[in-house]
Amino acid sequence: MSETTYTIPGLPAEFEAGEPLPNPMKGGREAMTDEGKRELKRLSGPRPGRFVLELALNWLIIIGTIWAVSYVDQIWLYVLAIFFIGTRQNVLGLLIHDQTHYMCSRKSWGDAVTNLFAAWPIVVVSVEGYAKIHLAHHNYFFTENDPDFIRKKGKEWTFPMKVKFLFWLFVKDALGGTFLTLVLGKKEPTDVLISRPAVLPGWVRLLYYGVIIGLSVWLGFWKLLLLLWLLPLLFVMPVIVRFSAICEHKYNVMTGKM
Repeated sequence: MSETTYTIPGLPAEFEAGEPLPNPMKGGREAMTDEGKRELKRLSGPRPGRFVLELALNWLIIIGTIWAVSYVDQIWLYVLAIFFIGTRQNVLGLLIHDQTHYMCSRKSWGDAVTNLFAAWPIVVVSVEGYAKIHLAHHNYFFTENDPDFIRKKGKEWTFPMKVKFLFWLFVKDALGGTFLTLVLGKKEPTDVLISRPAVLPGWVRLLYYGVIIGLSVWLGFWKLLLLLWLLPLLFVMPVIVRFSAICEHKYNVMTGKM
């Protein structure tokens, strides 16, 4: 597969795997004015208020959608809701990513809140588990220690790709055929290169799922839980995850040449 090298003015013409990524700012930080440095600092760092607001609004939309669909009780609305809630689950995934970079808080409560209201509802992920993978991706970009480049390889991640094959991949995602692969691909690596300790003990997570399952059976909403939460997780979210991954990076290229 041939590679195309893009030369960006002000940046090195060649970038070797394993080197730090070039500074995206022309001239580097030293060329910034004091006003620019202050503005950059203002735009950086945690935003707990904004993060919690986004999390709360997302859950309000999810709960409102489930209530409205169950109230109207029409098949076509259930189908639409499955697709729509899948997009909201993806928003939870984005919030997990943001807290991985401490965009909610650098304190332990940030990881705890994100686990309880974003990661654990998606079942297969936690902030600390995702951080070990994602931060290794940042720290070891374009190297054999980059988890994304290790697990996203082969025909499914090689571009250019025939449209027919790409369409089949999305169909397979939509039929639930890649959810297990997605789960296995997101598991914590055995060689831990990045450390992110859990802020909540393991038994809390087991109790969390036990309470949800128990309440769903006791209050009689277990069917809605399966239909409007599990199905989007199995059949909609994997499609969105693949599309996002394709848009973000070029895989099967263990080099900085793109």
